[in-house]
Amino acid sequence: MARRYRIVFCGAVYHVMARGNRKQPIFLDDVDRRRFLKIVVSALEKFGGECFAYCLMDNHFHLVIHTPRANIADVMQHIDGLFTQYENWRHETTGHLLEGRYTGLVIDDTRYLLNAIGYVLR
Repeated sequence: MARRYRIVFCGAVYHVMARGNRKQPIFLDDVDRRRFLKIVVSALEKFGGECFAYCLMDNHFHLVIHTPRANIADVMQHIDGLFTQYENWRHETTGHLLEGRYTGLVIDDTRYLLNAIGYVLR
């Protein structure tokens, strides 16, 4: 079965989430969390985007991201790829860190945006 196409367009806002492979932790300590946030900042600077809210749980993360250039796939590939490489190097492991593709829900109105930000911050 083919994967669904992602909805992408200039100026889109997404509620992005991904979790650890087999629901295992992806952030083992605050050093991991700080590195993840640095990678998010580098991706947003490189690909031109904004992060409205984020939440880093032990085994998953949530981001609310605005992509003016319709490039959410590039942003998330950068984040997921670099963070996986970092985690494998730091913790001397190999293989996948995240379970499957990230989930990216398009936020298409102001009320949904406010609810998504509230959910992520809660």
